[in-house]
Amino acid sequence: MMYEVQNTAMLNWLSGKSPEQRHFVALTLNWDFAGTTLDWLVTRPDCDLATAVELFWRAEPSEMIEFATKDALLKEAAYYEWPYDFVGGIVRRATSGFYNRDLIAYDTSAFKEELSEYSERQQNGEKLAWKIPDTFAIAHAGVSVNLGVPSSEFWSEDLRPLFAALGSHFGVPITGGKGV
Repeated sequence: MMYEVQNTAMLNWLSGKSPEQRHFVALTLNWDFAGTTLDWLVTRPDCDLATAVELFWRAEPSEMIEFATKDALLKEAAYYEWPYDFVGGIVRRATSGFYNRDLIAYDTSAFKEELSEYSERQQNGEKLAWKIPDTFAIAHAGVSVNLGVPSSEFWSEDLRPLFAALGSHFGVPITGGKGV
């Protein structure tokens, strides 16, 4: 497993943090190095639906939906193995009612093109890997978790080395202990 030590450090820090804090971290991580942490985040019993929905769409599932099975995907694009399992797990948990915490706001407008593609393919009766839950297609009002904002209440200086170790960086440099 790549970046095992770095993911373990992040998971140790995240343990006991609020769903809002974990949402902030989830949407800020570099996916190239933090798969273990992302898997852990979406399997917490108190994972907010917003975290699952945002991570689902950020995984770019339209790249994988046409492969009805993992074997079919691996024949064509083996590099999607982890994202395929990740997205499929989110859908299975959402469909089973696992994500019963729904307090964080999310907006699906950034994923409008993918939503349209899914709707069209589902209406055409294509055999797709997943049926997207209805809640994944609509925006939800709730608690706002500001991402990448220097004044975010969810930022902690303890995160800086953890993010850096997992290839995540903020564009605003730290000055005098403020900002991200």
